[in-house]
Amino acid sequence: MNNTLMRNTKLAVTALAMMFLLACGGIEAKGYTKQGTDFHKSGDFESAIVSYNKAIEYDPDYALAYNNRGASYSNLKQYNRAVEDYSKAIELDPDAGAYSNRGLAYNDLEQYDRAIKDYNKAIELDRDDVIAYYNRGITYSNLEQYGRAIKDYSKAIELESDYASAYNNRGYVYYKVEQYDKALQDLNKLIELAPNNKRVISDRDRLLKDHPYLKK
Repeated sequence: MNNTLMRNTKLAVTALAMMFLLACGGIEAKGYTKQGTDFHKSGDFESAIVSYNKAIEYDPDYALAYNNRGASYSNLKQYNRAVEDYSKAIELDPDAGAYSNRGLAYNDLEQYDRAIKDYNKAIELDRDDVIAYYNRGITYSNLEQYGRAIKDYSKAIELESDYASAYNNRGYVYYKVEQYDKALQDLNKLIELAPNNKRVISDRDRLLKDHPYLKK
């Protein structure tokens, strides 16, 4: 009787110890992931990856660390490694952001069908995922499906009215399909959002010079 009680107590202590170790591992993983994110934002992607590696050592099931490491690999143009990390993140936590990120990595690998499939899944999970619409627009543009690209960029702008990159890309597509008046509207919006952007101002000046019937 006493032996049984003592054995059960020991098991309980072991379980508590394991819970404590797991909790500590989770805290360490979050700390290293934050450190990695800071490195990533500063443009030091190699150091970011080192930090994410440490996070994963502490918590091999921490989806965010895999997702963020994938983003750093993408910035280093190591797209296959990025796909591996995004896939692991999706396995652990099928999140819209991870699908959208993997879609962009597939786009960079010119695996456009897989990219579109991932963007569609991201949008299925989150109908307001502005990044998924924007990224899908990029892939449609690469596929020269310009009508679909415009539709996706427009949806991204509907969701985030000051999304400069979406105006930029939509304006480019409008130019490609010779809808110069609409391209001009997007350039004007970009200048409104970033008045000191010399590249955009130059693009607008060139457009007006090439098509003098347009009005600023």
